[in-house]
Amino acid sequence: MRKCYSLHVLTLILLLSLRSQAQDISWEQVNYPVDGDQSFFTSIIVTADGGILGATAEGPVYRSDDLAISWTEQSVSGRLFKRLPIDGITLLNGSIQRSGDEGLSWTKALEQLPAPQYNDYLRSPDGSAFVIVGGALFSSQPTGIFRSIDNGATWEQIFDSVGTAGIVELPSATLLCVIDVLEGSSDGVDIDRPAEIHRSTDGGDTWAQVALIDPDSYGWMLWAASKGTVFASANSEGAAPGRLFRSTDDGRSWHTATLQDRCMAIVEASDGSLYCSAINSGAYRSTDGGRHWSGISNGLVDPRIIPMALHNSGRLLTCDFFGRMYRSSAPVVSAPDQAVDITVAELRPNPAAASVSLRLETQRRGTLHVQLVSADGRAVSRMQRKIGTIGMQSIDLDLSSVSAGVYFCRIELGEWRKVLRLLVVP
Repeated sequence: MRKCYSLHVLTLILLLSLRSQAQDISWEQVNYPVDGDQSFFTSIIVTADGGILGATAEGPVYRSDDLAISWTEQSVSGRLFKRLPIDGITLLNGSIQRSGDEGLSWTKALEQLPAPQYNDYLRSPDGSAFVIVGGALFSSQPTGIFRSIDNGATWEQIFDSVGTAGIVELPSATLLCVIDVLEGSSDGVDIDRPAEIHRSTDGGDTWAQVALIDPDSYGWMLWAASKGTVFASANSEGAAPGRLFRSTDDGRSWHTATLQDRCMAIVEASDGSLYCSAINSGAYRSTDGGRHWSGISNGLVDPRIIPMALHNSGRLLTCDFFGRMYRSSAPVVSAPDQAVDITVAELRPNPAAASVSLRLETQRRGTLHVQLVSADGRAVSRMQRKIGTIGMQSIDLDLSSVSAGVYFCRIELGEWRKVLRLLVVP
């Protein structure tokens, strides 16, 4: 009896601690690029240099370089941003657009799509592209997961199921896909199939269904965190408006989190804390890997928010259904001091022909990742170098097999990232 009482006391202390930590976060309203309540951001992403890109459901993309004070309309439109290997910032719209220079210019990510309508897109580090085609009941259009290893020139159907809604890749290279609830009838045959999650450990060649999460939920979405935790959320037909589930074993088993709403976005801070936007009840924070969540909606005029992003300054960003844009009134996590990591980053000569030298002055040790990407988003070359000493570094890049044209050199060292433009001449 005493042990049970102690457990309850510890649980109460934990919940009170989480609630206290959440109360120190509040929101302030900033500017949205369009007046009126007919538009809102469906997705927000932050560029390496601190720019903010906002996507609207049926309108153009907007960009802000001053933490959402002023905005400029961009030449592309779309509904959802992703940051993917090889593609960089990726925009899902009628086609799939990608940007090799952090949102300054855009090109088609794939030569062609396997179907005119799609639900989701994923690019693996090995270059494989996956497109999810959900389809409708009794439609003649092929549905399921399609894979291309030649940048979309040809496609192979690797998973056949109506209602396939989303796909994620975990750090272990495990793939997870979700098949949403199906209801309908044709020719006297009734269909009432609950949602399913399937996983693949061989790059999509074979798939196995994992344990059913919740047969009464629909509208599933998936997110993967950096340490392998994966989240699934959906609308619920029960007492709560939605549910959030988490898995820490590559999607084999799932457990219910305390958040009782449909989560629309999850972002992860450098200290491991997680932040979530919920479609009915506002913003939440978790400091224990997503088991418990506490509300942080102080300052939101309307709690119905969809996108969420974490700015380089450490501030959170979100937008509600009525086009009100918010940022957290103070940083929720210490911003990485990128200027201290690398104080000089340049390519010499530029333009270059047979080779180019990447010059860096570093103030930290670690593994430097360098990737050369063409203007249409293809990875031309990759390399990594251990930085063991602090100071000026010079790294030669071989361009002898690189065709003339415009390229972007992506550089990463820890949290520090930069994109340099390179012109290769004959």
